[in-house]
Amino acid sequence: MHKKINLKSEVIKGLIEMSGFDKEEVSKKSRISLKSLDEGKLTIPQLKRLANVLKRPVVAFFSDEIPSLPEIPDYRLSTGKTIKEGG
Repeated sequence: MHKKINLKSEVIKGLIEMSGFDKEEVSKKSRISLKSLDEGKLTIPQLKRLANVLKRPVVAFFSDEIPSLPEIPDYRLSTGKTIKEGG
């Protein structure tokens, strides 16, 4: 039997929210009980599955606070601007 690791449940909750999935969906996809997700008590294999489902590195779950994702610049055109043809 694998030993459980105590993680911050707020971090797990935040990473789940950032993923766009709801907790029930994540529980089902990762095969981790809702209770374990809520308590933040996971085994290493569970943690790896959760990281895979949420597309986050395992190390993100060991943070003291919810890790922020880098902002992605918006390269879409602002209103009123056009692309000039021919350089």
